[in-house]
Amino acid sequence: GRLDVQVKVRGIRIEPGEIEAVLLEHAAVGEAVVTVREDVPGDRRLAAYVVPREGAELVATELRAYLAGRLPEYLVPAAFVALEKLPLTPSGKVDRRALPRPQSTALERAEAYEAPRDGLEETITALFEEVLGVTGVGLHDNFFELGGHSLLGVQIMAKLKEATGVRLPVAALFKAPTVELLAQEVRSGGSEMPLMFPLRFKGSRPPVFLVHPVGGGLMSYSGLVKHLDEDQPVYGLRSRGIEQGEKPNWTIQEMARDYLASIRAMRPSGPYRLGGWSMGGVVAFEMARLLEAEGETVESLVLIDSQVPWLNEPESSMPGNELRIVQLFAQDLGFPADRLPTADPEARAEGEVVYLRQMLETARATGNLPKDMDLARMQHMYGIFRINLQAMYEYRPESYGGRVTLIRAGKRGVMNRLFAKKSYGWEQVVRGELEVRTVPGTHHSIVRKPDVEKLAREVERALGY
Repeated sequence: GRLDVQVKVRGIRIEPGEIEAVLLEHAAVGEAVVTVREDVPGDRRLAAYVVPREGAELVATELRAYLAGRLPEYLVPAAFVALEKLPLTPSGKVDRRALPRPQSTALERAEAYEAPRDGLEETITALFEEVLGVTGVGLHDNFFELGGHSLLGVQIMAKLKEATGVRLPVAALFKAPTVELLAQEVRSGGSEMPLMFPLRFKGSRPPVFLVHPVGGGLMSYSGLVKHLDEDQPVYGLRSRGIEQGEKPNWTIQEMARDYLASIRAMRPSGPYRLGGWSMGGVVAFEMARLLEAEGETVESLVLIDSQVPWLNEPESSMPGNELRIVQLFAQDLGFPADRLPTADPEARAEGEVVYLRQMLETARATGNLPKDMDLARMQHMYGIFRINLQAMYEYRPESYGGRVTLIRAGKRGVMNRLFAKKSYGWEQVVRGELEVRTVPGTHHSIVRKPDVEKLAREVERALGY
């Protein structure tokens, strides 16, 4: 077969001939054709059609394992179909239009079919069939062997949360890929809240991973995601420590390693698209640097008004004024400029508590925070904010050879006045191309209406479309 015919699946260019060549090396495979199916609109998947050698027996699980040991995950077909012979055109070429639609696993199962035994297993079975677009899923059928992949796994977990109230990380599918095992995970009450959340499931483009800003949450990306192209999947990485009892990461380097582990549980190999607003871009930079050191490809790195104090002021240190830090915290939450906490004599004795009480009073009047927010919860949020801010001030970035796009705010607000250089000093550590673009608004307004629409267009350009 030819190796120069390319197709595109989930934003990745693939040469089916490369997969066919590996399949033909299997002792039981006589002929093989790999093509792209789109039996469900918008859901393009690879399908392998194989003719066994005389006297040989083909099992989908064996072929999948065989390919997985020789090819990247994204080159392993979602479905395998056994045929007595390949359909041919009058000219003797393979008639790809005549290849049948895959039905479930389409090859004999490694496990005998067993029906779900209770309501929970029936619910999970129905979710597998809905998301994977197959029928006849049994108790022991493997999510990945049925054609599932990590992006579909995120959908499964979201729908499972809606149906059962139990939140499981996507990585749980690698531990419990069958209906039976996944039901056991749900009954156990699930595990800790995942670090990575889908901000948008749908889309055929390669996903972009956005890292949280200094506040640790992901709500700041809601406007950006809404205005990005609908074909762009987006995943967000929250801060460790937001959940009660969870140990935070104390350095940018720790965050980068931690978040990469979550990404690789879903997408083991590149190319990767990374980015983030404010401190999120700083962490994304360190993640890209680590990936580069491991020989991985970072296709896009988008820094959204991201600043490292040390790059501008080598002697810079964490602000010593607690009021200033609380004001930054309030700005990060979207508090109006005229309602930020103000100096209070009592704060000398009680520290940030007085200012956080001011924020609670303002929140009740402006609706910036949930109604059930109390001082203890706000202190916890502030603690994470402070840890993350400290990490950014202590970060000393090393050089990176990839391409970087810095999208900076055009209006010199409070944050931008600290950084006089147009490039915020990134040229000191970026060995590759550094492109700087400017959008209307301040550091905080560019992720909110109406400025966020212009930001979305520049992010799209940075991602290559």
